Amino acid sequence: IKSNSDDGKDNHKASVKDDSSTRITKTSHNEKPQKHKKGRGLYATVLIPPNFHIHTCPCIRIPKDQYDAHMSQTTLGREYLFNCPNRSGDKFLALGVGSLFNHSSSSPNVCYRVDTSNMEIRYTTGYRSVECGEELCITYGPKESLWFREEDDDANATEGNDDYDSDGTADGMALFLNEMTL
Repeated sequence: IKSNSDDGKDNHKASVKDDSSTRITKTSHNEKPQKHKKGRGLYATVLIPPNFHIHTCPCIRIPKDQYDAHMSQTTLGREYLFNCPNRSGDKFLALGVGSLFNHSSSSPNVCYRVDTSNMEIRYTTGYRSVECGEELCITYGPKESLWFREEDDDANATEGNDDYDSDGTADGMALFLNEMTL
């Protein structure tokens, strides 16, 4: 995984670890990812197969009362926290590259699972391969819950996506949860 900063420099690099004996094929990719309005972003540096575990990041749990009192009006609180799947109102801050995934409502190619017992978030590719050089995107939830206007997403984005996690929370996992292997 490679991430780009706003100035176009490569700031983070992480290799994809193959825990499942699946062969990952390197492809040639001479183009730099295009700079866009979305944010830093993460890009595949190799061809990544479907349903492949690509990253696990530790996270910090932020209790609901602390979020409400101190973080709800901050950029960090509004834009970088994941909902706790148990409906407690607690939030999770992904550490490392976990906070750099950009959003796509129409074509997310990465899903994530918040693991509250281990205080980590696991990221896995979805139903299809991710090409070398392709941006790795998750969904931040239904369009109506987003805090920004989607300008760069595909024109074929579905309106009113009602997908939720199996526990009923809209934390961005629903598009791939049924097939994801953790």
